[in-house]
Amino acid sequence: MKIEVNTRGSREYYDEFLYIVPRYKKYQKNLKKKTYRLTYYLTVYEVLAFIVGALNAYFYYLNGNVIHLVMACMLGLMLIIYLRYHLAVGKQIKTYLNEKGNKEIEINEEYVGFRDDSKDIRLKWDELSGIVMGKYGLCFLPKDQTGILISVSREYEDEVRKGLHEVGREYLMTENRK
Repeated sequence: MKIEVNTRGSREYYDEFLYIVPRYKKYQKNLKKKTYRLTYYLTVYEVLAFIVGALNAYFYYLNGNVIHLVMACMLGLMLIIYLRYHLAVGKQIKTYLNEKGNKEIEINEEYVGFRDDSKDIRLKWDELSGIVMGKYGLCFLPKDQTGILISVSREYEDEVRKGLHEVGREYLMTENRK
């Protein structure tokens, strides 16, 4: 079965996908692990770093203990790093949203595949550890550590389910949105 992906995913879909990509080893071990949006995850860390850094600066002001100043500086540096990463993620999502061209997901007896104008990816069924079904998208996770992930927006879920049912692989899907 071939599924034409002719609409771009939402900002949230790409945000969720970018959360899964660096953590896919954790998802291989536990397919039911909850998915988040990466920008939400980064925002929480940024707010916490700011609050704890401000508290340390305040405690330094109160008692002059140098350890509080060191901690405030370290948290300030961490905050800068997270803000830069947050901006880079935003640019990456914008790039995904502006991509042009035709995309296709293929599900057959031998493999699941992704094809667009620049790449052709195929994951055989025995190379697949499962399918993570997040709130905004479906992500096919490989068993090995190649880093190649196939993902499709949740709006194509019915077609993917139908294709998986045709080849008898619907057991690979794991619902993990809460």
